[in-house]
Amino acid sequence: MVKLENWASWVTLTLTSLNVILGAALLYYLIKVKKQPFFLSATRERGIIRPRPVHSFQLIALLYNAVLLFNVICLITESYPYVIFAELGHFLPLAVCVSLAIFCPISLIYSTPNIGCSNAFTNTTFIDVMAFFFMINPYLLILPTALLSGYYADRDDIETAMLYFKINFISWTIVSIAYFLLVVYFYHKLISVINCQIKNQVESQGSIQKIGSNIICSNSDINTWKRAKRNVLAAFLPTRSRYAILNLENVKLIELK
Repeated sequence: MVKLENWASWVTLTLTSLNVILGAALLYYLIKVKKQPFFLSATRERGIIRPRPVHSFQLIALLYNAVLLFNVICLITESYPYVIFAELGHFLPLAVCVSLAIFCPISLIYSTPNIGCSNAFTNTTFIDVMAFFFMINPYLLILPTALLSGYYADRDDIETAMLYFKINFISWTIVSIAYFLLVVYFYHKLISVINCQIKNQVESQGSIQKIGSNIICSNSDINTWKRAKRNVLAAFLPTRSRYAILNLENVKLIELK
């Protein structure tokens, strides 16, 4: 019987198990009960990889926690016979999370209407190529160094193992920076589309009233776009001391520090 030597591992095991159950249940509810397919319908404005936002998040949570659960169980029961297998078990949860993380920005792009916007995402081939690249990149660039690090550790060649460990760390850093730059680009384009939609709504049917320093909009569509922009911005604002206010008169973002 396995002794409870590491309470942190058992807490992680419990929380991870709950996340797997919840992720699987929510995906089943979305796809089977609510009849929402995992992928958005095919249109000319969408590429091959077009997942839905909520489905993407639940899939990432499910697969990441499932692989992490397997790794935690192996660590608790000391089931890894060699260091190379332990390195693989440590690598896989991160690889699954990173390879599927690209689904989140792509799902937001393809689920945002862009009719009548000249600055919309038109190059779907570029988005598909970037998605495919980031999906396979961890397994092609980072997996070999993780395995080599474990291989040389098993042979007691600590110096070489540490060398590949450092290369592995640098590879993760490069992938993270590349992903960050891509997300910033997607964010810029998405905000441009949202601004365009707000402007179109204001010009066509928006009714705006100004009461004191507050801008009141009677059109529900404009208010919906306003909330969408605020939600997108909230993910990129690093501190709580900065607030985004949408000025509907000139559709411009004002930052108050």
